[in-house]
Amino acid sequence: MPKITIDPLVYSEAKWAAESLGYSSLEEFVHHVIEKELSKLASPEEDAAIDRRLKGLGYIK
Repeated sequence: MPKITIDPLVYSEAKWAAESLGYSSLEEFVHHVIEKELSKLASPEEDAAIDRRLKGLGYIK
């Protein structure tokens, strides 16, 4: 499994949050937070569709 390095203060805060929110482990909490943030990103296809809509509405050329 890949590993990452994070600031010790961030680690402590994340561990506290995971425990406070009832996650079974810090890994589960971090996994959930990363998935949630990644889901907010638009895919290239979504970006292209938005560009087409904005062009069609005359907002961009």
